[in-house]
Amino acid sequence: MWCLIKNGYIESRKSLVLGQEICFGTVAWDYSHLPLNINGRVCLLYSLFWGVLGVVWVKAVIPLMRKIFDRVHLPFEKVIVWAFIAFFVFDCALSASAALRMNERAQGIAASNKVEQFLDTYYPDDKMNQIYANSRPAE
Repeated sequence: MWCLIKNGYIESRKSLVLGQEICFGTVAWDYSHLPLNINGRVCLLYSLFWGVLGVVWVKAVIPLMRKIFDRVHLPFEKVIVWAFIAFFVFDCALSASAALRMNERAQGIAASNKVEQFLDTYYPDDKMNQIYANSRPAE
């Protein structure tokens, strides 16, 4: 039950605060057509899915990861964890930059530096629309 409530709350906050509507002016999902939804951001069906996945994570995945990391020496474990953290931070920064640049292109703002030129070349609107196929402007 805790996983269901916690993940439902996180999903609703992520939709509004962590970038979608406030930072990017877009909505990535809309559950308003499903029963028992809250402002289209969260619905009971998907909250149940998140709850089940949370239980699977806590009861199966984490114990498996602990067994694996118990076999790995501590210095090597730290390297793996920091490599994943670095990759995650890089991926988040690249995704956010590409999404922000897409919004700038929609406003007719030309690329003003090498990073924006890179984003225009490798993350054009067609590709971004494929990556974020369900994204639409917030109302």
